[in-house]
Amino acid sequence: MKDVTAGMMAMMSLGASDVRRFVRNARNPAYWRKLNPQLSISGKPDLEKIQAKAISAAAKRTALEKLDSDGYFQIDPVYPGRLLNALREGIENLARANWPAPFIYVYDEPWAMKRIPSFIDLIDAILGPSHRELQNVWAHFLRPVPGAHGWQPHMDGPTLGGRVSAWFPVTDATLENGCIYIVPQNRIPDSLTENFARRATFRQPELQLLMHAARALPVKAGSILGWNFKVLHWGSVAGQTRQPRISLATEFVAADAPNVDLDNAPLDAHTSIPEFDVRLELIGRAIVAFPTFEPMMLRYRAVAQHLWHSR
Repeated sequence: MKDVTAGMMAMMSLGASDVRRFVRNARNPAYWRKLNPQLSISGKPDLEKIQAKAISAAAKRTALEKLDSDGYFQIDPVYPGRLLNALREGIENLARANWPAPFIYVYDEPWAMKRIPSFIDLIDAILGPSHRELQNVWAHFLRPVPGAHGWQPHMDGPTLGGRVSAWFPVTDATLENGCIYIVPQNRIPDSLTENFARRATFRQPELQLLMHAARALPVKAGSILGWNFKVLHWGSVAGQTRQPRISLATEFVAADAPNVDLDNAPLDAHTSIPEFDVRLELIGRAIVAFPTFEPMMLRYRAVAQHLWHSR
């Protein structure tokens, strides 16, 4: 089914004139400001505009304990409704203009919300004070239709230590609109998780273990979820709902993590956010990198390649 979907998307690829038009618009900050005037493109992390609540010392301590014991953590909402509404409007406007959701990263806000001091302190505590942000940014937009679903079960890098993923729900993520499911670490044999991606089949007892250990993680908009690279997780299938599931995602790496050279020049994760041209490169790179999880992105592959290799 995946191959059929990919083939259909390839046939729907943009024509040469459309590719030129998309690339021209993508490189024009004025185009993006007109499309989403409620969002900013300045190149500076305006934390006053974000106005997030600080993650409390107690919440930080609980998150660290949870990450150590179960491989994931959850932080109650810290981001204000005004910001979340602006981001939701932004991604919905992108969809109406036929842009993939990851283009929300042309704007400052998705970057600045990761630079609030208490979040930086949390990731510092997990990975060390010299941690950096990986280039693997993404945005998810699950439409409110039965059968819409997030990414299939996977691990972000079962052999890669010193890394953590962060997931920011812009809307409530519920049991009905496709919330994250996770299998906490140490609930199933290591041999099952380590070989998960390479396995073509599973025995019934193994499937029973996986299903029994799985945990749904419905969260409110403005919350933060995070997990290590070895934890099995997925976005579930939506049922009857009127609420889209919109979220942002990124990854962080410790300065002394093994194989850090594989991560393509990680970004500063403390005081700065990428310049506009770099943002376009990162978006292009992500769209090219993730067609397995997002076959619809094949339609925009030529656009993404132009942006990724523009310098």
